[in-house]
Amino acid sequence: MSEYERVIASLLSRQGFLVFQTIGSEPVDLIAIINGIALLVEVKEKESISVRPSQEKYQRDLARRYGCLYVVIKGDQATVYTNTGYFKVDIELLAESLKKYHLV
Repeated sequence: MSEYERVIASLLSRQGFLVFQTIGSEPVDLIAIINGIALLVEVKEKESISVRPSQEKYQRDLARRYGCLYVVIKGDQATVYTNTGYFKVDIELLAESLKKYHLV
């Protein structure tokens, strides 16, 4: 787990998420659970770093298959993918935003 992934895991924990580190970042970097809803979380330290298209498709399909939300964190922004689209939010406000949109 990279130092930045540890920072993100800690930040999510402080927001009330139960956070699990995956072995070898497979299939995603982190799994976070809040109010019975699981998030598959891919972490990129810099906004300029992209998730490979094939990796993103695999991770999004996995999230859909298991009823999870797929979240990509780049820098201090989180993109939350739902069945109907996506929205971006400051990582510090992730839990609050999920509640606001009635996703948890």
